[in-house]
Amino acid sequence: MPRKLRPVEQFLFSSRAPAPVVAYVDRLVAAGDGWLNLVPVIDDRDERPTELGFMTLLSGSGMGVTMITWVPKRSGQRRSVDQTLGISHVTGQRAVAPLAAAGVGVPVQWRLDQDHPRRGLIVHPPADEAGETVVTWALRAVEALEGRPLTSWRANVHLAAT
Repeated sequence: MPRKLRPVEQFLFSSRAPAPVVAYVDRLVAAGDGWLNLVPVIDDRDERPTELGFMTLLSGSGMGVTMITWVPKRSGQRRSVDQTLGISHVTGQRAVAPLAAAGVGVPVQWRLDQDHPRRGLIVHPPADEAGETVVTWALRAVEALEGRPLTSWRANVHLAAT
Protein backbone atom coordinates (compact mmCIF):
# COMPACT_ATOMS: atom_id res chain seq x y z
CA MET A 1 0.00 0.00 0.00
CA PRO A 2 1.53 3.37 -0.98
CA ARG A 3 2.31 5.88 1.77
CA LYS A 4 0.07 8.88 2.04
CA LEU A 5 1.86 12.08 1.11
CA ARG A 6 1.99 15.02 3.47
CA PRO A 7 1.52 18.36 1.80
CA VAL A 8 4.12 20.86 3.01
CA GLU A 9 3.53 24.58 3.06
CA GLN A 10 6.44 26.95 3.52
CA PHE A 11 6.31 30.67 4.21
CA LEU A 12 8.18 33.53 5.87
CA PHE A 13 6.77 35.40 8.85
CA SER A 14 7.79 37.90 11.51
CA SER A 15 8.00 37.08 15.20
CA ARG A 16 6.10 40.34 15.71
CA ALA A 17 3.19 38.96 13.65
CA PRO A 18 2.95 35.19 14.26
CA ALA A 19 -0.76 34.96 13.33
CA PRO A 20 -0.15 32.79 10.21
CA VAL A 21 1.72 30.22 12.32
CA VAL A 22 -0.95 30.30 15.03
CA ALA A 23 -3.61 29.64 12.37
CA TYR A 24 -1.71 26.52 11.24
CA VAL A 25 -1.29 25.38 14.86
CA ASP A 26 -5.06 25.62 15.32
CA ARG A 27 -5.60 23.74 12.04
CA LEU A 28 -3.21 20.93 13.03
CA VAL A 29 -4.78 20.68 16.50
CA ALA A 30 -8.19 20.21 14.87
CA ALA A 31 -6.76 17.53 12.56
CA GLY A 32 -4.74 15.83 15.32
CA ASP A 33 -2.01 15.30 12.75
CA GLY A 34 0.95 17.03 11.10
CA TRP A 35 3.71 19.16 12.58
CA LEU A 36 5.60 22.36 11.96
CA ASN A 37 9.19 23.50 12.06
CA LEU A 38 10.17 27.12 12.63
CA VAL A 39 13.68 28.26 11.73
CA PRO A 40 15.06 31.78 12.16
CA VAL A 41 16.18 33.40 8.92
CA ILE A 42 19.78 34.37 9.49
CA ASP A 43 21.14 37.56 7.96
CA ASP A 44 23.45 36.96 4.97
CA ARG A 45 26.25 38.65 6.90
CA ASP A 46 25.98 36.00 9.61
CA GLU A 47 28.50 33.27 8.79
CA ARG A 48 26.81 30.51 10.76
CA PRO A 49 25.06 27.75 8.80
CA THR A 50 21.25 27.88 8.73
CA GLU A 51 20.72 24.18 9.43
CA LEU A 52 21.83 21.97 12.25
CA GLY A 53 24.56 19.72 10.91
CA PHE A 54 25.27 16.21 12.10
CA MET A 55 28.56 17.17 13.74
CA THR A 56 26.93 20.19 15.39
CA LEU A 57 24.40 17.94 17.10
CA LEU A 58 27.13 15.59 18.30
CA SER A 59 29.45 18.29 19.56
CA GLY A 60 26.90 20.57 21.19
CA SER A 61 29.06 23.47 20.03
CA GLY A 62 27.86 26.96 19.29
CA MET A 63 27.66 26.50 15.52
CA GLY A 64 24.40 26.12 13.65
CA VAL A 65 21.04 27.64 14.42
CA THR A 66 18.19 26.91 16.77
CA MET A 67 14.98 25.31 15.44
CA ILE A 68 11.49 24.87 16.87
CA THR A 69 9.40 21.78 16.19
CA TRP A 70 5.78 21.59 17.32
CA VAL A 71 3.45 18.56 17.12
CA PRO A 72 -0.24 18.55 18.12
CA LYS A 73 -1.73 16.10 20.60
CA ARG A 74 -2.32 12.76 18.88
CA SER A 75 -4.54 9.87 19.84
CA GLY A 76 -3.51 6.53 18.45
CA GLN A 77 -4.72 2.99 18.82
CA ARG A 78 -2.25 2.23 21.58
CA ARG A 79 -1.82 5.54 23.39
CA SER A 80 -2.29 9.27 23.32
CA VAL A 81 0.71 11.59 22.84
CA ASP A 82 0.54 15.08 24.32
CA GLN A 83 1.13 18.27 22.39
CA THR A 84 4.91 18.54 22.04
CA LEU A 85 7.21 21.53 21.59
CA GLY A 86 10.89 20.94 20.95
CA ILE A 87 13.71 23.42 20.62
CA SER A 88 16.88 22.06 19.05
CA HIS A 89 19.53 24.46 20.25
CA VAL A 90 23.27 24.52 19.98
CA THR A 91 24.21 26.39 23.13
CA GLY A 92 26.11 23.40 24.52
CA GLN A 93 24.26 23.72 27.83
CA ARG A 94 20.88 22.93 29.32
CA ALA A 95 18.21 25.49 28.39
CA VAL A 96 15.81 25.73 31.35
CA ALA A 97 18.03 27.81 33.67
CA PRO A 98 19.17 30.32 31.00
CA LEU A 99 15.57 30.73 29.83
CA ALA A 100 14.41 31.44 33.39
CA ALA A 101 17.26 33.92 33.88
CA ALA A 102 16.19 35.70 30.67
CA GLY A 103 12.58 35.95 31.92
CA VAL A 104 11.31 33.27 29.52
CA GLY A 105 11.02 30.36 31.92
CA VAL A 106 9.06 27.25 30.98
CA PRO A 107 5.48 27.87 32.20
CA VAL A 108 4.81 25.90 35.39
CA GLN A 109 1.77 24.09 33.93
CA TRP A 110 3.89 22.74 31.04
CA ARG A 111 5.52 19.33 31.54
CA LEU A 112 9.28 19.25 31.01
CA ASP A 113 10.30 16.09 29.15
CA GLN A 114 13.93 16.79 28.23
CA ASP A 115 16.57 19.46 28.78
CA HIS A 116 19.76 18.21 27.18
CA PRO A 117 22.82 20.21 26.05
CA ARG A 118 22.97 18.41 22.70
CA ARG A 119 19.50 17.01 22.04
CA GLY A 120 17.65 20.14 23.09
CA LEU A 121 14.56 21.03 25.08
CA ILE A 122 11.24 19.18 24.90
CA VAL A 123 8.15 20.37 26.74
CA HIS A 124 4.48 19.39 26.68
CA PRO A 125 2.04 22.30 27.01
CA PRO A 126 -1.42 21.33 28.24
CA ALA A 127 -3.78 20.24 25.47
CA ASP A 128 -5.96 23.30 26.01
CA GLU A 129 -3.07 25.80 25.87
CA ALA A 130 -3.76 28.46 23.25
CA GLY A 131 -1.72 28.15 20.06
CA GLU A 132 -0.77 31.81 20.30
CA THR A 133 0.70 31.26 23.78
CA VAL A 134 2.75 28.27 22.64
CA VAL A 135 4.09 29.96 19.49
CA THR A 136 4.88 33.26 21.23
CA TRP A 137 6.72 31.51 24.06
CA ALA A 138 8.74 29.37 21.65
CA LEU A 139 9.83 32.38 19.58
CA ARG A 140 10.82 34.30 22.72
CA ALA A 141 12.70 31.24 24.04
CA VAL A 142 14.77 30.96 20.87
CA GLU A 143 15.63 34.66 21.01
CA ALA A 144 16.76 34.19 24.62
CA LEU A 145 18.89 31.14 23.72
CA GLU A 146 20.41 32.90 20.71
CA GLY A 147 21.05 36.05 22.77
CA ARG A 148 19.75 38.39 20.07
CA PRO A 149 16.49 39.50 18.48
CA LEU A 150 15.27 37.26 15.67
CA THR A 151 12.37 38.76 13.76
CA SER A 152 12.43 36.89 10.44
CA TRP A 153 11.42 33.24 10.44
CA ARG A 154 10.66 30.45 7.97
CA ALA A 155 7.82 28.05 8.71
CA ASN A 156 7.65 24.56 7.24
CA VAL A 157 4.18 23.18 7.91
CA HIS A 158 3.68 19.45 7.39
CA LEU A 159 -0.07 19.12 7.01
CA ALA A 160 -2.20 16.12 7.87
CA ALA A 161 -1.59 13.11 5.61
CA THR A 162 -3.92 13.01 2.62
